[in-house]
Amino acid sequence: MTMTNWDIFGPFVFSFLVAFCVTPFAIYIAPRIGAMDIPKDSRRMHSRAMPRFGGMAIFAGTMVALLGFLHDNPRVMIAALGGTIIYVMGVIDDVKGMKPRAKFLIELGVAILMYYLGLRIEFITNYFGVGTWRFGSILCFVVTILWIVGITNTINLIDGLDGLAAGVASIACISIAYVAYIHGDRYGMLAVCA
Repeated sequence: MTMTNWDIFGPFVFSFLVAFCVTPFAIYIAPRIGAMDIPKDSRRMHSRAMPRFGGMAIFAGTMVALLGFLHDNPRVMIAALGGTIIYVMGVIDDVKGMKPRAKFLIELGVAILMYYLGLRIEFITNYFGVGTWRFGSILCFVVTILWIVGITNTINLIDGLDGLAAGVASIACISIAYVAYIHGDRYGMLAVCA
């Protein structure tokens, strides 16, 4: 299948435009549902209450682009399902607050669901030579669960400073997109992205 520039850049442009348009609504709705970050300790860098509902714009942009451009890819739809569950958990945490144990158990459940539905890390590149290292069933399960739960918590933990989580996630996404672009002919661009 030949990929056009629209196939490569269309989802990014569409996602950006949706996120850009949803951001003012997220800022408007945050104080009305109680999703505000009120500075109460030295960890906060801002001096006034800030809306903490920016994830809505990112989620909307991502999901609209995925559903619009990649709705026929089952692996992408599995990832979208997991992302939706994690997003809903984040909204509940922002509005009502959740105990770390409850969040961890939900993340663990989502990771197991992703594995069960077929979204798995089955191999890594052999750094010492040619080819790949394939994981057996048990190691594949452990690595997949650790990766999903680990990345989810990594982004959550660095979300205390304005723009830090979004900046780190943007750098990671650009890096993954570049890897998908240069290795797309070998593994398939969607396989690298998903």
